[in-house]
Amino acid sequence: MLPAHSRAEESLAGIAEAARNLQFFLNAKPASRELAFNKVSNAASEGNIASKYFSETKTSERSETDWFSNTAAAALELRSARVLTAVAAVRGEIQLPSGIDAQAFLGEVISDANLELNAVRSFDSTRRFAPESNQVAASPDFGSALESFRGEAGKTVSAIVDNSERVLSTAIDAISKQGGEILGAFRSIAQLTSWGNTLTGFVSQAWEKIKSAFKFLQQLTNSVQSEDLERELTRLRELVSIRNGLESIYHIHDLERMISQLLLRPEITIPEVDRNKLEVVQLEVRFAGLSKNLKSVTAGISLTGLIIAHFSGPTGLLMIPAGNALVVAAIVTAGLDFLGEIQLTEAVRGVRQVAKSLMAS
Repeated sequence: MLPAHSRAEESLAGIAEAARNLQFFLNAKPASRELAFNKVSNAASEGNIASKYFSETKTSERSETDWFSNTAAAALELRSARVLTAVAAVRGEIQLPSGIDAQAFLGEVISDANLELNAVRSFDSTRRFAPESNQVAASPDFGSALESFRGEAGKTVSAIVDNSERVLSTAIDAISKQGGEILGAFRSIAQLTSWGNTLTGFVSQAWEKIKSAFKFLQQLTNSVQSEDLERELTRLRELVSIRNGLESIYHIHDLERMISQLLLRPEITIPEVDRNKLEVVQLEVRFAGLSKNLKSVTAGISLTGLIIAHFSGPTGLLMIPAGNALVVAAIVTAGLDFLGEIQLTEAVRGVRQVAKSLMAS
């Protein structure tokens, strides 16, 4: 089975190509025009990619690549939703805001989708997740090995906070612009994922893509107890700044103190210290890729906002803030995991577990 992000990439490419073909038939005979619309619908027939391809095994058995691949898939699914929304507008299923021409808008979103696809194809996306090297330069002595480990571990901890802060700033700003609040929006997710059962046509297919991204993020955040996560989201809201909130939730100062005071086990070898240093370097690289994907998800949620123009009522208006609340919850969960405050995947250790494995008892 292809990774989720590869399958979502194929889906977006097929939808974008069918939509581009539709442009040539918008003024054709009704039968030819309808055939072109049907090709778009067929290209979009596989829904729920981001959540369906997420591992259904127990959390402890999930590979760390699930984090990367499925957040990337969620971002691509939201791009597909935007193309399908434009097709719905061309067909007259929804009314775009005043001043926006449906055919011009369709051309714009097809172009945006192709730019996104070109960016994905310009490099092997798994490389953003994989370690840049499986080796590090051998340390000359135990003192150098320990100091180098401390330095890299501290740098990784700081980078995880920095990347989390960037994602949260974007997502929380998007929530507040909609008049939303993190915890309230987060509690609205169950209502959102069951919404849309009465939708039809391309609007329905666009909603399936949006719902797929939401359901995947919900699966991810369900990896921890909901009351624990709600408590952390409440603390994030109550503390002075996003940075202060993250440092408190992630227990950064305790972790930094642990790293600075780290003493090695008597029987440890220099190569073992160096291997552990490489492991924390890899965590920094991986978290940066994950954070970039989650920022793309936030942008994608905003890009799908036009679908709200067609609907009224509180459920439709909740869509954007609730979706971004899921992004907030996901980055908090990921940060706790990568730092080792929780351990969602037994095979993959966070910074705290790596450091503890070196410590003298």
